[in-house]
Amino acid sequence: MINLTDLKPNVGKFILEGKEHAIRPLTLNDEIWLRKEFSQDVFASFMEGNPNFEVIARIVYHQLDDKSDFVAQETVDYDDEGNEIKSKIGGWKLFASKMIGHEIKIDIVNALNVAMGISKEIMDKIDTEKKNLTL
Repeated sequence: MINLTDLKPNVGKFILEGKEHAIRPLTLNDEIWLRKEFSQDVFASFMEGNPNFEVIARIVYHQLDDKSDFVAQETVDYDDEGNEIKSKIGGWKLFASKMIGHEIKIDIVNALNVAMGISKEIMDKIDTEKKNLTL
């Protein structure tokens, strides 16, 4: 079992498109925001190894120290009929659109764990406890 005293939030870091980004440690206000925005099912699913990357993108974007790389920008796309569609994308949606491949997703989840205070030792403890439950 993990105790609250085991959690030591810190700055999480990851590299996206060649630039280092920092995720600030979660504060009480951030925890309140998380509880208002997302259901407990999301967090239970995450702990069971089924992360919802839309939720992760929203949380990480919320925690970013510097959001300047994700300001809204015009995009052009085409529908199934070939018609041009102009729109804007920014914020967490732009951030999510840059999360390409499994490696960056793993790096971002690891950085978020650091920001929440979940160290590698705690993750190992969780894994051990899960294995013991299945035996």
